Amino acid sequence: MSKQDSERWNSRYAQGAYQSRTHPSELLVRWLPKVQQMTSAAADGSRSAWDIACGGGRNSLYLAEQGFSVTGIDISATGLAQAAKRMAEQQLVPASTPTMTLQWHFVEHDLESATLPDLDPPPSVIVVFRYLNLALVPVLLRSLTVDGWLLVEVHRQAQ
Repeated sequence: MSKQDSERWNSRYAQGAYQSRTHPSELLVRWLPKVQQMTSAAADGSRSAWDIACGGGRNSLYLAEQGFSVTGIDISATGLAQAAKRMAEQQLVPASTPTMTLQWHFVEHDLESATLPDLDPPPSVIVVFRYLNLALVPVLLRSLTVDGWLLVEVHRQAQ
């Protein structure tokens, strides 16, 4: 995305766009129990998830509430700040608090480059909602754990 696109998304979030979307995606709610059954947790029992183009963090919050350590990635610093605020309001701790097992952090990154920032550990689930970048899909698939899941929901042109 260009700097202009980044500014456009920051402006949308600053003006209150998407604030009414506090609920997680129905697809995520429906599929996450199956994902949890079909994926293995780390040796310490933790699970990691990435929320791609996370915006204000509604799906990141849901994943954290379900026991995942979450990394949200988005181009909008304003959206990411709103996501971090939501996590803090729910008393979920940031990754900078090493004594806690449920952690989150948000990373500002241009996903249009079809690259990801250097992230660890590999996630057992990656979610992508309302964002389509076909060049990024192979990168996401290579990033997953062996038994990991990629959940994607996009709009059809007719919607």
